[in-house]
Amino acid sequence: MAHKRLGIVVGGGPAPGINAVIGAAVIEAINRGFEVIGFYDGFKWLCSDNFDPPTHSVRLDIKRVARIHFDGGSILRISRTNLLDNESLKTSTVVKPDPYKVGLVVSRLRELGINCLLTIGGDDTALSSRFIAEAAGDRLRTVHVPKTIDNDVPLPQNQATFGFATALNYGTQLIKNLMQDSQTTGRWYFVTAMGRSAGWLAMSMGISAGATVTLIPEEFTERSSVQRIADVLEGAIIKRRVMGRPDGVALIAEGLAYRLGDREELERLLGRSVPVDAAGHPRLAEVPLAEMLRQEVQARFRARGENMPLVLHTIGYELRSADPTPHDMAYCRSLGYHSIRLFEDGTRR
Repeated sequence: MAHKRLGIVVGGGPAPGINAVIGAAVIEAINRGFEVIGFYDGFKWLCSDNFDPPTHSVRLDIKRVARIHFDGGSILRISRTNLLDNESLKTSTVVKPDPYKVGLVVSRLRELGINCLLTIGGDDTALSSRFIAEAAGDRLRTVHVPKTIDNDVPLPQNQATFGFATALNYGTQLIKNLMQDSQTTGRWYFVTAMGRSAGWLAMSMGISAGATVTLIPEEFTERSSVQRIADVLEGAIIKRRVMGRPDGVALIAEGLAYRLGDREELERLLGRSVPVDAAGHPRLAEVPLAEMLRQEVQARFRARGENMPLVLHTIGYELRSADPTPHDMAYCRSLGYHSIRLFEDGTRR
């Protein structure tokens, strides 16, 4: 490889440690003779007809990234724009590339002299990276660093995804505070936690903080109901009362909403449309699962002549761009460093 030019793209949602990956990758790449270009806002501009290199990309150097591993967020920002053919997903479960977008990105990278591409993101970003690699052939090497605070990617040796440890750390502290408030005021909290495809984050926060009850999608069948989920919550409240405790914190993984059905079923239950994100996933923030459960549980207590105050709270966005813990800083710097080593071994990844 004569002139080595690396491009970096960050896609999906924020996760603590992104900057640590970027920083270590840039430093190692420059030390190995690469020129490094970062692209703002994921694939948003690269696959747009309005792409303007001076505006939508930046040359990265060691001075710019030397201390960014301490910071949350992403210096390249982020977006959920991907290169998947989302229209085909409406009629098929086979994920296909969007030929126009993929072709546009490959062409742009070639024009900019990018011969190595590092992507950081979740499953949609990983698929987009794969489609680019297949379209570009031997002209472009790609390496992908998986990212999600949900910890729903099966990594080798059961390694957690980066950002998960930080999200767990801060989330546990928030749950602890809510438990103290619950005990002080003598009331119940229904707390929704992020986790679209898996309940790892909710379960781990619940175990760490000692939440009264934690509900995750893995413990319910594919076609559960609000009533079935409410059975568990009502039972927990009653059992707690028998123990002389009127307070409690129920932690609910947001992905539990998918156990109520697909997008069409969710829309039927809500009586309105459910928006989807850029990747075609129903926006779980638009599905008021906790409110539906609160109404169901309160109705049951009213039927017994009781008033049951329940407070709703959501934990999620405040975890995604938190400053990484030392664990995630070290982990992510290692990921960034070794991603560049992969480019150097002469194979396409």
